[in-house]
Amino acid sequence: GDVGLWIDFVDLFFSDEPEIQPHFEQTMALMLQKPWVKQDRLPILRSDLTGIGKSFYFETFAAIINGSMKGAPVDHRPNHGLVTSAQNLDNNFNGVIANKSLVVFNEIGEKGERHTNLLKDLVTSHTITVNEKYMKPYTTKTYALYCITTNENYTHQLDATSRRELVYAIPGYSPLSTKLRDFWADSSELKSWINTPEARSALLYYYLNMDLDGYDGTQVAPTGKSKLDMAEALENTMDHYIKNELLDLQYIVPKLEYELFIKNYPYEKYSPTFFARKIKQYGFVNGPWDVTRGQMHFSPTDTWPDKINLRPTVLINRAIFFNDKYNKDALLNFLIARYFKPKKF
Repeated sequence: GDVGLWIDFVDLFFSDEPEIQPHFEQTMALMLQKPWVKQDRLPILRSDLTGIGKSFYFETFAAIINGSMKGAPVDHRPNHGLVTSAQNLDNNFNGVIANKSLVVFNEIGEKGERHTNLLKDLVTSHTITVNEKYMKPYTTKTYALYCITTNENYTHQLDATSRRELVYAIPGYSPLSTKLRDFWADSSELKSWINTPEARSALLYYYLNMDLDGYDGTQVAPTGKSKLDMAEALENTMDHYIKNELLDLQYIVPKLEYELFIKNYPYEKYSPTFFARKIKQYGFVNGPWDVTRGQMHFSPTDTWPDKINLRPTVLINRAIFFNDKYNKDALLNFLIARYFKPKKF
């Protein structure tokens, strides 16, 4: 059958970050083609707005699995696709999410470790311990793909390097959100077609024949703009400031660090040369040394994780900024522990 109506929706829906679209599509296709493969993926769709297609996208796959309208179970068929709320993530009785191929949690948003730990276990574990009322707990294999929709800026604690989360966000009140609103106002044909047996059959055929050559759902999920924005929404003020400093910082300045160190610890017998050597010894070996300036450049090849390792240096280089807002002695002690007492630290 013709799936052009669906493809038009998907192309429009992911148009703000088109490079992420194939990752979502291939993740869902692999779930249908090889439901026995446990993917280390957590697809997340986020937007401030409702009614633009977040749930529609995932619910369509639940409908394909269940052979029913929008993922609702059919009495005489196994219910292998589940669309539910966050309460079934937190609920001690988790029998409802056992033996599923797809579980969609709608409207999750929790800035903390509670959901983080629960989701990590669900996404990565190949077994699940099932607890149901009046029954003895038992452990069984699980192959489920877990997905999330949310109106919050975040779903759980994560950073830009998190390996599991595949994130796409529709900017609120943006040109794309306007286009999607207009699309849904004039999409009666798609709405009437999507809930027919013909649509479910055509979509199943389409995804079963999608080329997945080279795709591996157990590898690290890509980091795009949406994922970076979600990670930024979870940063505290200091982390956010440090990140912005790292983006523009071109030098490591041991001379300035030495001056700050001597000012606060005048009785320590460390020379500038000793201090600079220690800095190079404990991790700052990527960039060329500028003898004239007494500075070391970042290497052009330094990655974001490389620069994260420079956090204590950035803190001290910007000690004047922190002087009124944070405990400078604590930051200096952190520097000392980082460079001079690494084993103890």
